[in-house]
Order: sequence, then C-alpha cells, then structure tokens
Amino acid sequence: VLDEPTAGVDVELRQTLWKFISRLNREGHTIILTTHYLEE
Repeated sequence: VLDEPTAGVDVELRQTLWKFISRLNREGHTIILTTHYLEE
C-alpha cells in the first residue's frame, strides 16, 4: 500500500518511481496506492 508515493518529489524521481511500480505490477505484485495527481 502506497500513500501518495510521488508527493513532494521532483519530476525525474516521479518517473523513476512509476517505472519501478509498473515493473512490480508486471511481475505479478498487486499495487494499491493513492494520489492527488489526476494525471497519474
């Protein structure tokens, strides 16, 4: 469970985090997260 994992980070780190989260999901892990960024 991730509560706004990209809040307060710069654009480069935000992209890196999303790539990592996507990879975990592709590997079969369930990801539950909240975000206030509608584009995410």
